[in-house]
Amino acid sequence: MKILRYSLFMAMLVAILSACMGGDDDPTPVQASVPAGTSVATHTPTAEGAGDASPTTEETSGGDGTATTPAEPTTPQATPTPRTTATPEVDFGDPDFAYGWNVGLRGDEENNEHNDRVASMVTDSGTGWVRFQMPWFQMEPQNGQWDPLPFDRMIDSMNDSGVNVLVVVAKAPDWAVSEDPETYIANMAEFEQFMAFVSERYRGKVQAWEIWNEQNLAHEWGDYVNVDEYVTMLEAGFNGVRAGDPDALVVFGGLTPNGVNDPTVAIDDFNYLNLAYVRSNGQLSQYF
Repeated sequence: MKILRYSLFMAMLVAILSACMGGDDDPTPVQASVPAGTSVATHTPTAEGAGDASPTTEETSGGDGTATTPAEPTTPQATPTPRTTATPEVDFGDPDFAYGWNVGLRGDEENNEHNDRVASMVTDSGTGWVRFQMPWFQMEPQNGQWDPLPFDRMIDSMNDSGVNVLVVVAKAPDWAVSEDPETYIANMAEFEQFMAFVSERYRGKVQAWEIWNEQNLAHEWGDYVNVDEYVTMLEAGFNGVRAGDPDALVVFGGLTPNGVNDPTVAIDDFNYLNLAYVRSNGQLSQYF
């Protein structure tokens, strides 16, 4: 009897788990709450230049049968469905995938010992990349006035050690910030010029440029998350890098996982990426 009850219990448990899991290991993106008539795109981003990256669009018709572009979500939403993850089996020698480290480097005159130790630890770990930030306000504190020496030291130390460098550009200077509370950068052409300057200066020494960091958080994006503006920045940054170093990679800014959909606080990362593809009519993948 006990064996029978245990068997029935396990059968019921398997059935319940199967129903909950739905037989699909792929996480489902959480969409922003938008009105009927919205066109929502789902897209799996590919590496720069890796073939067709056109989004698949699904439409719901409103009363007049027309599709509309999603508006920025303005109210907090429920926490997204938990996402399943799997540990990838990656060969460090795979040319299409690389591990690296977020590092803190020194740009002062006494940088050598610290930076050399970082480079040694990176190579000893079996990886060949480092990632660190270049705050725009530090490199160009005033419009057209540059302070590159600290970054010269950091980048040269990695380059001399044979370590690949991914630089994250973020944190706009006050002179470049817009007075409009819902707009971050006053003139995106200034950012394009900035990216052209730094990519040319470090041509061959910086292998990849990441355009911003956690731009789906309000405090990282001028206190108001604006997806359209980031698409414009990504294009400007891409064009700037192509002008300064055509061989460098351009990387989409890393998003922070969250379950919020209030642009004064944050936008859920799945929603943000979907919106970016919709707003750019699928052209987003041309810029990274």
